[in-house]
Amino acid sequence: MEREKGFESPAAPVISRTYDTIEGDVRGSTEPQDASGRVATELHGPDDLGTRASLPAPTPELFLSAGTTIATLAAQAQQAASDVERFLRRAVDQAAAARAVERA
Repeated sequence: MEREKGFESPAAPVISRTYDTIEGDVRGSTEPQDASGRVATELHGPDDLGTRASLPAPTPELFLSAGTTIATLAAQAQQAASDVERFLRRAVDQAAAARAVERA
């Protein structure tokens, strides 16, 4: 299939031209900044070379909330009652372990 004479896509000049000017080297405002200053280059180095904030320990309530959510979804999917009980039991066990860590 042949194109009509004089037809050219509006993107063609942008894509086909060479970037031999400074204008072609300018980073667009929507492109993310270069992360090379924040990413470690050594094999076992941390990614953030500045100060790192550690994540807080999971709370017992988090385990209970997650366990009840999973158990509810399992019940709605009509899984075996033993599976639902197992999810709830595991959530309670994990919450108890997290509570023991909090008190220590």
